[in-house]
Amino acid sequence: VLVVDATLNDLPEEQLIFLSLAQADPLSGRFGQTPATGARVAVLVNGATLVQASEKAPGEYVLPADFRGRSGSRYQLRVTLGEGAQYVSTEQTMPAPVPLGNVVAEFSTQALDSVQYDGFRLGHELLADFPDPPGERNYYRWDWVDYERQY
Repeated sequence: VLVVDATLNDLPEEQLIFLSLAQADPLSGRFGQTPATGARVAVLVNGATLVQASEKAPGEYVLPADFRGRSGSRYQLRVTLGEGAQYVSTEQTMPAPVPLGNVVAEFSTQALDSVQYDGFRLGHELLADFPDPPGERNYYRWDWVDYERQY
């Protein structure tokens, strides 16, 4: 099974596409994956311009350094694996950014499910206000990095 991990954005950073092949170990049945190397990877912009990615590391493909996503533009990922299998994503339109309102971090003694975390319940809850236009099917993503090791 081909696994694609990629996020296209409008930030001045590398636009990376990670490809791997997932497969269960025939003896143990445990999940595993290997980088998909030697693939041809490209992004079709607005149905007209094909932007090629290059392989930076095994299974890690990078779009040209000056490439940025643009709100309102349409994007489609195209992948051809080394043995010739071809994959094409559905075309997606990059939405305009949503303005972030108030963000609050609250410590909670009941933040986590005690069954799932062996009785541990303490944690922080993050609350964010932003407009979610009614009648639209929107998905929101946030990334977080913790620089303090947690035990």
